[in-house]
Amino acid sequence: MSIRRSAVAVPVVLGLLALGGCGQPRDLPTSDDGVVGTVVAVSDVSGIPDAPDPDGWVVTLPTAAVDDVLALAGEGTLERELRYSRFTMAPETVDELGGTVAEVDGAGRFRLDVVGERLVCRLSASRWNGEVGAAGCVRADLPAGGVVRVTLGEAGLAVEVET
Repeated sequence: MSIRRSAVAVPVVLGLLALGGCGQPRDLPTSDDGVVGTVVAVSDVSGIPDAPDPDGWVVTLPTAAVDDVLALAGEGTLERELRYSRFTMAPETVDELGGTVAEVDGAGRFRLDVVGERLVCRLSASRWNGEVGAAGCVRADLPAGGVVRVTLGEAGLAVEVET
């Protein structure tokens, strides 16, 4: 099985980076079938600004998969704790659960070709010594043609719809 990937063509991404690489999600083309967004590392420490969190992936799963994700997170994990949870999640698991994977570019931008109520997870290989792992999951309502901001920090993972 292959993972349904959501990506922007390489020439488009390279062209956008050549124009300044400002890292704004609106630089990516939107559609009525998905959202664009950025992944941002946030800090609660005064004076440390938010920064793009590049590379890795943003994964969406059907909300019906929440019990499977809780099992991956470990026995006794509650859904409200998923935003803080770190656990391994193989690409094959995402595929088996009916998920969609969007690669995060070097400016922290991504595009997802899904909308509606989903479970959104942030995946990274760098934080797991090469093994793919989740750094939080949370329910989110992804609006068609919308722009979202995925944040990861002391408060765990969050997805905010930007207007």
